[in-house]
Amino acid sequence: NLFKYMIILIGFPTSGKTTLGHLISVKLDKTFIDLDDLFKKNIQMTPEQYIKTYSFNKYRKIEYELLKYSINLKYDIISTGGGIAEYKLSRDLIKNYNIIYLVKNKYLLHKDIFSRFPYLYTESFDNLYNRRHGYFMETTYNYYYIKHKHKQLSINDTADDIINKYVTLISLWFHEF
Repeated sequence: NLFKYMIILIGFPTSGKTTLGHLISVKLDKTFIDLDDLFKKNIQMTPEQYIKTYSFNKYRKIEYELLKYSINLKYDIISTGGGIAEYKLSRDLIKNYNIIYLVKNKYLLHKDIFSRFPYLYTESFDNLYNRRHGYFMETTYNYYYIKHKHKQLSINDTADDIINKYVTLISLWFHEF
């Protein structure tokens, strides 16, 4: 069953899911899809534009359908939107797959999220962080802590580090193909 071994990257916006997912897929010669890019292609709006025009709730329902679509097409690596775990159906679905939660420093997340998307979030950062972090933790045992400042790795080294950290998962994945 090929798609049982796909990897789904989750984490907050700006945690590096898309960049690292693409780079890992190139390094491993595997297929990759980014749900935000798929959303833009199908809806002709960015997720941010759609949320601003309609609502988070409507966006989450479409995001869930795109997640199911990507899983059914058996992509090897899927990068999700930063709030995928907000929608219970999405959380329940991804629990069945190999999930890697990209964990970014909370201070840097706060700075990056609210400078990039100031109009999207109407609640306090602590409420947003605590809720989503809890949902992310509920979906997986695989966490990768993105290193910052004096421990900074290049994006290439970070991708290699993720591949090496999950060597058991990835070697199982290769043997099944």
